[in-house]
Amino acid sequence: MFIDKLLAHNKDKEIMKKTLRGVKHEVYSTNKDDIALCRHIENVLISEGIKFKNQESRRIPWLVAKDPFEVDKILRKKIEELGQAVFAFLDAVQALYKEEERVREILDIGAPDELRGLDPDRGIVTFRLDVIIEKGNLKIAEIEEVYGGIGKIHALHKAYGIHCNALYEEISKTGIERIMIDDRWSEYAPELQILRRKLKTEFGINPEINYLSQYRENMSGVTLRYAYTRDLRLYDPALRKQIINGNVQFINPLFHGYATKAIFSVLFDESLKYRLKQKIGQKYYDLLINGCPRTKLIDSHSINDVESFMDNRKKSVLKVINASGDTDYHWGSKGVFFGDISKVKWEETIRSVLRGEIPYNPDIRGVRYILSDLVKSDRYDIPFWNHVDHNVSLMKNALIRLEPVFFRLNGRGSRLVGGMATFVNTSRKVHLGKHAVFAPLSFS
Repeated sequence: MFIDKLLAHNKDKEIMKKTLRGVKHEVYSTNKDDIALCRHIENVLISEGIKFKNQESRRIPWLVAKDPFEVDKILRKKIEELGQAVFAFLDAVQALYKEEERVREILDIGAPDELRGLDPDRGIVTFRLDVIIEKGNLKIAEIEEVYGGIGKIHALHKAYGIHCNALYEEISKTGIERIMIDDRWSEYAPELQILRRKLKTEFGINPEINYLSQYRENMSGVTLRYAYTRDLRLYDPALRKQIINGNVQFINPLFHGYATKAIFSVLFDESLKYRLKQKIGQKYYDLLINGCPRTKLIDSHSINDVESFMDNRKKSVLKVINASGDTDYHWGSKGVFFGDISKVKWEETIRSVLRGEIPYNPDIRGVRYILSDLVKSDRYDIPFWNHVDHNVSLMKNALIRLEPVFFRLNGRGSRLVGGMATFVNTSRKVHLGKHAVFAPLSFS
């Protein structure tokens, strides 16, 4: 009896060791065809070169969805209209930057003098949105005008049998000659090789790939900034000067205002409401008001107003927009603080924020924040390849983040050219990683 229990206990321990960790899941299918399909997707992604630099094992660095995320005609229309509205908004913000002191006050936070008001007459060409679906409606979490994932999109299309060249068609039309990437993010190097190979084999384009530190005064040509090269204030002043005064033609302008999370506070600033409506029209204004979380800049007027931040704390989120003492807080989810904590902890957090500190890290000072409404994602059940248990598992009640990519069309509208979807159910912060299911978007 004792031996039987001991053997059973050891067997349970062995099962626990093998079970996929960090994800709430259950078995969805052990069907041989389903498993073969998932293994095929994984193998194609690996053969295309999807990995992190220096990754040793033949393993995708996220969880592979069994199927693409299907975007029906209704959702597609919503995404396309929101993309058009964002183009109009960004053009309006750039124009208002020259005309309205309040816009400059917001967008110049943390920007060195030489970066303020760059490329005043050039409009943005392309961007990616981070979008959450809430009650069937779209809410923009962030606008990324310097984004990654272009190599991933091709690999995902190939792995899932999606025939769509729209993204690469638009890139090729720019006349691209060079791609520049931040030295600190060398793990993107494998993905850039996918991008380059696709452009070379199908469009006859073979762009150079350079790190920002390799920028030289004699460089020229159409250039794509990739992933984390968006925030030029992080670079040495001498290098910034070379980039600003050089002959390289960046696909997106160097206007620093696009890169800030504070841009949504322009949309919700009452003093700018009339001018924004004038420039973008009622239709796009309404789309943006309904499609963006209500956002306000925390400034000197808030300093003695702790009580106002205590209302609706469980529906609030704080985001760092400038932390010169540690710029890691500018990226991803590190500089995000949710209000659905105890009243005492939230009050302590707010007091740190109003002092210009990082909560629980007072050594970092001079930090600026925005306060936004917390968007609650709809929930999804997503089948995925469980490479540990060797079955198709189901991630239940997952949060979603859509990442649609847009290009401007010759000043006349915009084009939705592809995108991805990320799902998590063990974190309120939806970001790519070992605990996330990842899928391409497939448009009806």
